[in-house]
Amino acid sequence: LARLIQDGKFDFYTTKISDTFGFNSYPPTFHLLVATSQYPAKLTVEYIVNYWNIIGFYHLLLVGLASYVLGLAISKRKEVGLISLIVGIITFDSITSFTNLFLLPQTLAATIFIFLLANLIASRSLSKKPSLLINLTGVLFLVAMHYLIGIFAALILAVSYTSVRFENKFKLVLKSFPFVYLIPIIVVVGIYLSGV
Repeated sequence: LARLIQDGKFDFYTTKISDTFGFNSYPPTFHLLVATSQYPAKLTVEYIVNYWNIIGFYHLLLVGLASYVLGLAISKRKEVGLISLIVGIITFDSITSFTNLFLLPQTLAATIFIFLLANLIASRSLSKKPSLLINLTGVLFLVAMHYLIGIFAALILAVSYTSVRFENKFKLVLKSFPFVYLIPIIVVVGIYLSGV
C-alpha cells in the first residue's frame, strides 16, 4: 500500500487503493505516514523488511513505555509500572498475530490511546486540569488512524476528559439535585411508553 501511495494512487477509501481491503475500517493515514517516511528510498525487499523490523521494534518499545506509564498513573508505584512494562512487552499482540513486533493502524491507535488515558489519570491524581489541546489532538489522531478502534477510543477519551475536567461541577450538580425526584418521572414515562 505504501508503494501504491508513493506511485500516486491515493484515495481516502482503502478499498479503492488496493484489492486487499474489502472493508474500509481505517483511512489511509497510517499508510500515508509510512509511505512518507520511506519516500526517497527505493523500496527493495531488503529495505522493506529492515524498515518494518526497525519500526516494529520502536512500536514494541512504545507499547512497553505506554504500559509502564499507565501502570504508574493508576498505582503511583514504579514497581507496578515496571511489571506492567514487562507484561506489556511480553504479551503485546502475540495472541492475534503470533508476534510481538506487529505494527498496525489499530495497535498504533491503541498505544496512543493508552498514553492519553494515562495522562488524564495523572492529571486527575495531581488535581490538574487536563490539556484540551493534547486531548483534542489525540481524539483527531485516533479517528484518523482507525475508524472502529480509533472512534471507540476517542469516545472513551472524550468522556474521560469531560469527566476529569468538570469533575467538581458534576459533584456539585449531583449534591444539589437529588435524582430521587426523577424516579417517579421515569416510572410514569416507562408505563406510558410500554402502552399499559
